[in-house]
Amino acid sequence: MKIRHWAWVAILISVPMPARATSISAEVSSLLDTHPRIASARHEMNAAAQQVKEAVGKWFPDLELTEDAGRERYHRDATKNTVASFHQLDVRLTQKIWDFGKTNADIRAAEYRWKAAKENFRAAEHTIIYDAVLSYLNLMKSYRILDYSKKSEENIKRQANLESAMVVSGRGYQTDVLQAKAQLSGAEARRVRAEGVIDQAVSHYQAVFLRDPPAESQMALPRSPDEKLYRSREQAIEAALRQNPQLASARMTSRSAKETALSVAADKYTPVVKGIVESTHKNNVAGLMGYQSDQVAKVQISFPFNLGFTAMNSVSAAVETHSATVAKEGTVRISLEEQVKGLFKNLDVQKKNAGLLHNQATLSEQFLEMAREERKINRRSLIDILQGETQLYNAESDAYSADIDVIISTFALLQATGDLTSDLLEELTGANAGASIALRGSEDDDTSGKNAKPVVQVRAMKPPPQPQPVQIAVPVPAPAPLPVREVVAAPPVYSPPPAVEPVVLRPPKGMGRLAPAPSQTRALEDDGLTDSVVLRPPTGPKKLFIQ
Repeated sequence: MKIRHWAWVAILISVPMPARATSISAEVSSLLDTHPRIASARHEMNAAAQQVKEAVGKWFPDLELTEDAGRERYHRDATKNTVASFHQLDVRLTQKIWDFGKTNADIRAAEYRWKAAKENFRAAEHTIIYDAVLSYLNLMKSYRILDYSKKSEENIKRQANLESAMVVSGRGYQTDVLQAKAQLSGAEARRVRAEGVIDQAVSHYQAVFLRDPPAESQMALPRSPDEKLYRSREQAIEAALRQNPQLASARMTSRSAKETALSVAADKYTPVVKGIVESTHKNNVAGLMGYQSDQVAKVQISFPFNLGFTAMNSVSAAVETHSATVAKEGTVRISLEEQVKGLFKNLDVQKKNAGLLHNQATLSEQFLEMAREERKINRRSLIDILQGETQLYNAESDAYSADIDVIISTFALLQATGDLTSDLLEELTGANAGASIALRGSEDDDTSGKNAKPVVQVRAMKPPPQPQPVQIAVPVPAPAPLPVREVVAAPPVYSPPPAVEPVVLRPPKGMGRLAPAPSQTRALEDDGLTDSVVLRPPTGPKKLFIQ
């Protein structure tokens, strides 16, 4: 029994377990804790938080302790000189009472810097998430494109070999073989480009995830985040201006510079009011032997002022710095609006492009099916079938790439509007893995924003089509020609032309009238009119004279 038990254990260990698909959310969750860019933004945010506490601490009292000890030699003129060891302890407690807004401005400036650091940290998270999604999806797309390219190349090679065999047997054409070789060269070039794209995708994946990428079988396509998109471009721009982390960081930096300018102005043009409490303890100090102590409580007003009027320069510099941050905020706002408009339009273009490419793939598949049926009855050549299969592979590859581009454009728009978070990524990858986008058609905009229906729907993508064997039709000999029977045509029967009716000629006024020659009176007869004659068909050539 023990031997049988260990045998089953050995069999289970030896059987390879199927690899589990690695979702993007699982990759990103670990990446957000270890990526250097995230760590740098986190440290900057923590440093800004400590600076806020430092600024708030300026309202707390300052305790200063000073202790002196040594040997003192004291000379006097009228009394005896003294030489003794001395000891002195000074305790000074200073409390700022008012500085006309400088400290409060410093606190607000520090808080805005901390908020800007928080937005920078959020922007770093969004950037890492988008880079992770981009590298993950591009790697999946490059894997699938290479798969399509290899299958197309293998199919062309197989069909070219079949055509070459037919040429050898005397039933094929050398021109078809040359066309197949030309298509094979194009398929090989497409495969080489796909391999180069995979190398770039792998390098980008390693740069983002800091490790080697998984196999294609371990990758799962996320669900499209269409329900998170805004229905109109205006709604998307409004959301981006409200919650985009880069614009929010620029806004907080501008406000911090404004508070810094107020702090500099208060520091240079207003005094500082402080309350001071001092206690001094002396022993053998200043030639006075023995212990002494004194205590002082006072209010101190200090107002240092540089006579070179450098206060004006300091305030002007702070104001210019604030103006620069305001201009930078405006630049970020303009760039963000342009980015959202472009991404919104690009998403619509990508959806339409995906729909057209799927339609092309469907039509190519239908053409190939009909062409194979026509091939069986010798109405299509092998090259027609080969071109149809190659076109189908390319159409399926382009359609799959367009689906991936739709998802990438969707995530790019979510990043611009500030909605791309790790929670959203977890929600999208929790179900419907291995799905893709298919164009459904435009719908009317509404005012509900995110609660509107998605513009596209999700459907399962099929793997690359397998090459189908081509039915090679055997040439059928042409039927024997039917005997030709000679038919003698009957001679044509002559029929005279119809009689010509007489025509009345009325010449214009002032030109006289027509009169026949004296020898032609039988052909022309006067009808009694002074300005017209009746023309009757002559029996032979006649002459007309104008009288």
